[in-house]
Amino acid sequence: AMTFAYARSHFGNQAMVVFNKDRNPVTLTLPLPARFAAKNYQNHFGNTFSISGETLTITLPGSSFEVLTAN
Repeated sequence: AMTFAYARSHFGNQAMVVFNKDRNPVTLTLPLPARFAAKNYQNHFGNTFSISGETLTITLPGSSFEVLTAN
């Protein structure tokens, strides 16, 4: 699957963006830096996600993305 993810923080605000460039749905399990793990995130495009410890698990339909933010 063609997937990409990145995370950014700026003055206490944090964002993670995850892309699924494949046509098929995918569930990703991604490690998180400790500073990103202990936050309450909001999804902006309705995709299912969870954070457990320092691990993000997210399910994305084909050709989609999600933006997660916390402040």
